[in-house]
Amino acid sequence: IDLNWSKKMYFLLSVGTDRNVRLWHIARQIQIACFPHPDVVPTVVFHPLSDVLFLSGCLDGRVKLWNIHARKVQSHYKLEPRNNSAALITAVNFVTYGNRKVRAFVGTYDGRITVLDITASNTLDYHTALDIRGNRSKSARKITSIEQRPNSTNILVTSNDSRIR
Repeated sequence: IDLNWSKKMYFLLSVGTDRNVRLWHIARQIQIACFPHPDVVPTVVFHPLSDVLFLSGCLDGRVKLWNIHARKVQSHYKLEPRNNSAALITAVNFVTYGNRKVRAFVGTYDGRITVLDITASNTLDYHTALDIRGNRSKSARKITSIEQRPNSTNILVTSNDSRIR
């Protein structure tokens, strides 16, 4: 479902419907590790400043910051359901601010983006949430991608209503 390269391009993360994140060593063409989840994992991304950390978003509503060396979850954050619908995570990405400030942006099936601060001890703390609106103020459905504009703090968000915001 998703792939993401490490900063130095030595490693690749892959996710699929098998409920696992897999870490691959490209030069050796082998799987190095497998990180299990309780549900489908539609999105994964390496930390922009460290190849030791990555973020995964799962359909169970949890975003997890993993430590590859320890092979365990460093921190996690559970998104709250809204309007009697589960918080299905469909997109994650990191956004950098300045030299060392990093935030995690988490998109959901119901058109919400949750912004999480990443502390110095690599924990995920709630910062804010945004509703991405479609036509006529209806909530957009399913955030499909979140990308930081190069050399900027601006982000682009796409959703399955075929709009870029």
